[in-house]
Amino acid sequence: MRTMSTRVRHVNKSLFKNYLRKSEECLDAASECLRSARWNAAVINAVHCGISASDALTVFMLGVRHAGERHEDVISLIQLVGLPKDILQQEANS
Repeated sequence: MRTMSTRVRHVNKSLFKNYLRKSEECLDAASECLRSARWNAAVINAVHCGISASDALTVFMLGVRHAGERHEDVISLIQLVGLPKDILQQEANS
């Protein structure tokens, strides 16, 4: 399925917790890797934390998660969530 030219997969909204847990685990791993100066592993885990967090958000709010090849395409889904535009714009500029 495609939403605004972004490939998505339908996911039962109740499963958002799985993506949130995965995000939290990746954040913990990234933090641990930072403390032990394992820089590459820290970055990899931080990236996966962000991916899983965005999946948790879009599954909870929209019932879909990004399924495309380009991770940055998830932005079009996040824009559909309904967060105030000033928050999205502020974060995009930081």
